[in-house]
Amino acid sequence: MASAPDRRVARLLAAYEACELSDLARSAVTTGGSLLDDAAQVLRAALRYAEAAAAAARVEGAGWDDIGAALGMAPERARERFAAAEERLRAAADPDPVAGGWWRHHARRDPDELAADLADWVRRNPS
Repeated sequence: MASAPDRRVARLLAAYEACELSDLARSAVTTGGSLLDDAAQVLRAALRYAEAAAAAARVEGAGWDDIGAALGMAPERARERFAAAEERLRAAADPDPVAGGWWRHHARRDPDELAADLADWVRRNPS
């Protein structure tokens, strides 16, 4: 099992992806843009969030059966789909910056600052 800071970073990265997903979904409601383009952006963000959540769950000790059950898929399918995300998280590899990868570096470099940024986002975006 990972150390506490690694679990915290994993949680922060998942929270960042949730913020991105929320922002994209909100803008899809209010824009006059292309419905399909908006849906594609929201779907990609949702997949990034699912990857970050699965990787965080693995870092916290969850098994593939737990992840599969939570996401409505077989454990083997969950492993096939999300193992690479877990590997990237554990290896501290930065993914494509277009997909928000700079946050991964930011979370590892200064998790307290990222936590404060996310808390500020929550205050600015009440449910």
